[in-house]
This record gives sequence, structure tokens and C-alpha cells, in this order.
Amino acid sequence: MKTWSLAVIFGLLLQALAPPLLAQQVAQQEFIFATYLSSRHNMNRGGVAPYFERVTAATDGALTFTLYTDGTMVSGRNTLQAIRNNVIDMGLVVDLFVPGYLRTSALLGEMAMLLDDPWVTAGAANEMQLLHCQQCETDLTRNHIKQLVMYAANPFYLQCNRADMTLADMPGKRVRAVGPWAKWVAAMGATPVNITGGEVYEALERGQIDCTMGALAWLRTYSLKDVVESIVMLPTGVFAGGSMINMNTARWATLSTAQKQAFVDNGPQLVVDITTAYTQADDVARQLGEEKGIQFLTPQNDMVQLFAQHKRAEFKRVAALAEQRDIPNAEALLNKYAEVVDKWRAIVAETGNDREAFKQHLQREIFSKIVL
Repeated sequence: MKTWSLAVIFGLLLQALAPPLLAQQVAQQEFIFATYLSSRHNMNRGGVAPYFERVTAATDGALTFTLYTDGTMVSGRNTLQAIRNNVIDMGLVVDLFVPGYLRTSALLGEMAMLLDDPWVTAGAANEMQLLHCQQCETDLTRNHIKQLVMYAANPFYLQCNRADMTLADMPGKRVRAVGPWAKWVAAMGATPVNITGGEVYEALERGQIDCTMGALAWLRTYSLKDVVESIVMLPTGVFAGGSMINMNTARWATLSTAQKQAFVDNGPQLVVDITTAYTQADDVARQLGEEKGIQFLTPQNDMVQLFAQHKRAEFKRVAALAEQRDIPNAEALLNKYAEVVDKWRAIVAETGNDREAFKQHLQREIFSKIVL
């Protein structure tokens, strides 16, 4: 009988184990995710970072992620180009910053003034963009981007660097506002200024703008508590034109089906986490603002009535904008979006504060239907 030394046996074992270990090493991938938002922003701290941890766990550590925040690699306006050109693998894309590239998505984002509930908006935006807008997908594909998860923010409020702001004070004021909020600012007689959220603090501090349209959470995430003196508590629309998880299509193509599924399967929890974080962040910011002495003003009747009038004209304005931008099939898309919003109003009315039930609806109605 042939005998084997321990050294030979050990060597054979190493040889047998080497191919799987090598294959595992080759399969591992690191992804760079970049955003202009602060590392303290609720989207990063409460949503994106935990999402990537879950994807890493679901892929047994094969996929890892490095987050670059605070605009260290990208700005709000050049993130799409950075993903498209392989400068980064993934990032947050806001369509209102790049309407020339994402024409149809930006048009849908113009419907913000007709939305008032972040939970309804989160469900509706994801369903509309991921399932019912082939034109949106075509725009993204043209820019080498695979979109995976949308988000909805909280209502925006008028926040100013002076006290006692009223409608009569607005003419001549410069107000940071993008997309549909720019139209509302103009309706109040002020001048809209298109800058990113990260630029607002300095602009308010230096007097380059007088006010901003933004969420209450910005008091904390953008430190506006130090430069804002008053906030008019009239909720004006919910932003739903931001896509949290976008990947370069070439990188997406390198993933296995199971790895792609890990991104999709964790989407519903990310939507819930972000919407919850936004809601809680507004509550915390309100308390912080009150401690800092910021005035939370009850809107006067003339502003309330003007906003109601403004909302009634929004659908017609967006339809006209679509014609101006030569966006095909726009009326059908806008009507479909309104239908999807009504659907999610009913779902949210049913689920109430049951976030697990809401997540199950997201999975069943949207993410289970995504084509990998």
C-alpha cells in the first residue's frame, strides 16, 4: 500500500482549495458611491449606508461599497456625468439638476406641488419611474445608468434669513428654488435662484439669497438653524425627482443574477428607511429650531389662497411644459402618474403607520416586477 506523508497530504489539500479561493477573490467587487449630500444627511446615515451593508451581507461579502459624501467627488449637477463616464460606479441623481439629460423624469418631478404626503409619494414615484415610464428608462440607458430606487422627501417650506416674512415682503427677494418651487417663488413675486442644497447655507449667510424652499430637516443637515430666522409653515409640495441608487450599466452587467437581485430585494427597506428618516428628521429639526429661537410662522390667508390657486394651475402648466420640451406621450404619462398617486393614497390609507405592511406593498406592487 502506498503511504502518504503529512506534507504531501497538506500540499494536495492546498491545491484542491486554491481554485475556489481564486474564484472567490475574482468575484469580489468594490463600488464607489458618491454624493454631494453631507455624511450627516438622513439619506446617507439612515438609508444608503445601511442599504449597502445589507447588500454586502446578502452577497456574502462579494460586493463592498465605499461612500464619498459632502461633494468630495461630485456635485449635484455632475453626478450623472460622473456615473456615465465611469468616474464613479454609483451615485444620487436629481433629475431637476439635469433636465436636459433626464427629460421625462424631470417632467414628472414638476408635478411635486400636487403631492403632499411623503409615503404616498415614495410609493408612487418608485412605481411610476421603475415600471410605467419607458421614456424615463430610455433616457437613463442613453446615459449608461441603471436606476434602482427612487426616494421622496418631505414637504418644502419657505425659510428666510429674516423674521416675520409675509407675502407682501416677497417681491424683490431672491429665493433658492428648483423645478416647480421656482414657479411658486415667482408666483409670490420673488426671484428663484437655482443652487444645490449644499450651497444654501453660505448663500443665506452672505445675503446672496434671502430665503430657500426646503425641508425642515435642512435646519440640521445643512446647519440652516444658524442662518434662518423664520419659516412659514405652509407645506408646498413633495420632491420626488431624486434617484438614490443608480449604477453605471457596465458595472451592473458584471454582476450575477443573484447579486443584482440583492440590490432589488433590499429596495423596499431602503424606501421605508429613507421616508422614516425624513419624517423623523423634520420632527427633530423643528424642536432644534424652536430651541434656537427660529420663528415658525402661521401662513397668512393671502399666501394660503395664492398657493391653492397656484396648485390648481399646475397640471396645465406641466402639460404645456411637456409640449414646449417636445416630450412625446406626455399627457398619457401625466395621467398615469396621477392614477398611480391615487393608488398609493389608498394603500397608505390602508397601511397607516404599519411600515412592514407598507414595505410588503412596495415589494409586491413594484420591486417584485423589476426586470434585471
